[in-house]
Amino acid sequence: PPPLSYASRGMAIAVSCLALRPLQFALSLSRPAAFIAQRCTMASEALTSEEKQRLFGTWRLDTNRSDSIGPCMKIAGAPWIAQWMAGTAAADVVVAPVSNDEVEVTTKTYFRTDTQRFKTSGAKSAAAAYGEGASKSGWWERTPEGACALVQQTTGPGWKSTVHRKVVDSELVATMVTERTGGKTPEQAKATRYHTKLE
Repeated sequence: PPPLSYASRGMAIAVSCLALRPLQFALSLSRPAAFIAQRCTMASEALTSEEKQRLFGTWRLDTNRSDSIGPCMKIAGAPWIAQWMAGTAAADVVVAPVSNDEVEVTTKTYFRTDTQRFKTSGAKSAAAAYGEGASKSGWWERTPEGACALVQQTTGPGWKSTVHRKVVDSELVATMVTERTGGKTPEQAKATRYHTKLE
């Protein structure tokens, strides 16, 4: 057969591209969920078990250097007495692995003990204690400074709270950012807390 002209070759390529578009569109529908899973996987792949191990243990809050989490709790809808008690109380935080992809964080104060268990794969699970429809998730990531960080995120009705925990100079540094996600008036609160290791 005679060779295709440049015009014919161009037409063939165009038809091939059009034929692939439905497949590309179908794949794009699953991109958000796949992207989140890929982000969590890529972020944790570069981290070693030794790096993660540094975050596990019992840590005591340094109340003199730490911010109150009261403003963060206010955005999340906590009563003022709970804001005051949690914002000023001494606390011990226990970070412990449950499985390869699950971590448990327990906060102990004079008033109460709160335990949060969450997946580190980015998968969401119910967080009924924070209201109907609330969810929690977590993942490992490397910070721009090169530190290993454990991220815990809780989403409630009209708000979202993210806690980044990392070890800096043998201290556990936890940064909480809570923001209002509903309503016309944006609002955000941030608290940084410092902890020394007990065991």
